[in-house]
Amino acid sequence: MANQASLEQAISTAGLAGGVVCLHASVKSFGPVDGGADAILRAFLAQYITLVVPTFTYECEIAIPPEKCPPRSARSGTRPGRSD
Repeated sequence: MANQASLEQAISTAGLAGGVVCLHASVKSFGPVDGGADAILRAFLAQYITLVVPTFTYECEIAIPPEKCPPRSARSGTRPGRSD
């Protein structure tokens, strides 16, 4: 079973220490970890990593005004300027 120390070692071995990492994963993808998500987070932070964690919500979505949208092609699924 992985733990914070083994995760820190893996992070260091991978050359990620001190860098920026986009962490977008299910905790399950780490396998069993003693300490769970807290241990995973602590392992990254202990290696001085800046974590970028995407979050997705549609509650804050703002629609583009129709007058700002590019014109649609006559063919479905194509973009202006493409001939495929």
